[in-house]
Amino acid sequence: MNCLEISITKIPKRFCATRLSRLIAVSEAFFEEHLSQPMQQLIGQNDSLQRLYMLAQMQMQPDKRFYPDANFSLRVTYGNVDGFHPADAVYYNYYTTLDGIMEKEDPNIYDYVVEDKLKTLYKKSRFWSV
Repeated sequence: MNCLEISITKIPKRFCATRLSRLIAVSEAFFEEHLSQPMQQLIGQNDSLQRLYMLAQMQMQPDKRFYPDANFSLRVTYGNVDGFHPADAVYYNYYTTLDGIMEKEDPNIYDYVVEDKLKTLYKKSRFWSV
């Protein structure tokens, strides 16, 4: 018989594969029947309250910049960071330049607003005197 050694609260227990699969099936059924729907309701309420909270913060501090938090997710990536060639004779670097920021400036779009201090420094070409 195929058995698996597992530890629950530091007390070793021996479960055979059939018993373990029954335990998993019962746990999944219990979750679906008793926990899934209340959990979804709580997640929905939390999302609504989070939006309301952020709106209140933005109204309370209109001069402060707020940035997205990627929905509390942890993102892990690996590899090389490099530019790319999307078309013939076109190349995009992997970094943004100040010239690029100034070209994309749009006061009507929150993410593309450039602050006056940066505009002034850009026009004077004195980036080192912040």
